[in-house]
Amino acid sequence: MAISHNALHRDVLLSGYVQFWTPPKENWYLADWFFPTLKVDKESNLYKRINQSTWQQTAETVVGPDGDVAEVQFYLDPDGQYRCRAHALEGVIDHYDRSRADDVVQYEQLQTDIPMVVLANSQELEALGSLRAPANLGSSYKVLAPNELFDNYSALSSNPVLEIRKGCERIISNIGRKANRIGIDFLTWRAMQFNPAMQAIAPVHTTPAGLQTITPRMLEEKLEDVLEPNSIRITFGRFELRRGPNQGTKLSWLGADIPIAYVEPPSLKAIGATQKFSFVGKNSPADDGNPADTIGAYTYPMPQRGPDGSTILRVRTNTAFDVVKNESLFVLKDVVDKTNADLYRGELG
Repeated sequence: MAISHNALHRDVLLSGYVQFWTPPKENWYLADWFFPTLKVDKESNLYKRINQSTWQQTAETVVGPDGDVAEVQFYLDPDGQYRCRAHALEGVIDHYDRSRADDVVQYEQLQTDIPMVVLANSQELEALGSLRAPANLGSSYKVLAPNELFDNYSALSSNPVLEIRKGCERIISNIGRKANRIGIDFLTWRAMQFNPAMQAIAPVHTTPAGLQTITPRMLEEKLEDVLEPNSIRITFGRFELRRGPNQGTKLSWLGADIPIAYVEPPSLKAIGATQKFSFVGKNSPADDGNPADTIGAYTYPMPQRGPDGSTILRVRTNTAFDVVKNESLFVLKDVVDKTNADLYRGELG
């Protein structure tokens, strides 16, 4: 008689395999790419704004008969202001749970990592929300009409190449620099790839027959006179609005918007569209005087929580994601019919 399976084997957890998702290292977050960081030692402050128009003025330069010469000067705009806000999350390492968790669960490591990831997600949402908000854009945005939507393939006015070009040209007209940042959700990019105006930039034939798949590099080459190389990034980034597992629809950071921007590191001659102000304070006199990190983490004991006490991990940052010069930015808003659930699954908002 054969020995029963249950007598020969007891199922246990595998030690070398766990299903575990973490955000990918590429094609996910865009905030740090769109918002260069400036470390500041005060939570709020002012910054000087030199009027741009005075540097583009002309004047009568012919010397008058009495030796009169026109006088010119620079002017100042009202000061800008940033105001950072404190952001923090906590993770709990319950000592009792830690002692009874299987090793393969990596309990302490995951409870340490989760507040960092959720903080990054929340900062991304805030940053790209600031980038897309009409209140921050002045006149630097366009809401496409139904016949201009990039997935309205039968409409002659639907032309993603021209719309993006016009956005880049507007930035050049405003500041004399080519745009160097364009962010596009991958579902929006898929809709663009099938647009006739986009397919027209591909080689006519490939083997086997059919048009070649459009790539971001192809579009950049088509726009090279108004757009810097390597300026287009496609994001897969998604978030959920509520805490906890299985909350339903995942939403895109960018929705159906396409931000186009000129961005540069902070300086005394800054004309970039955006800035991340990061309040780091000052270290104590015993330290070397360098600013602290923009994101900090520390632990503290909480013996009253749980049967064996707990350790609390707090992660914190103090930031402001600001559009500081909307002349260096242009946002194409709602470029596809995001209500089409079959194509976009409600992920574009």
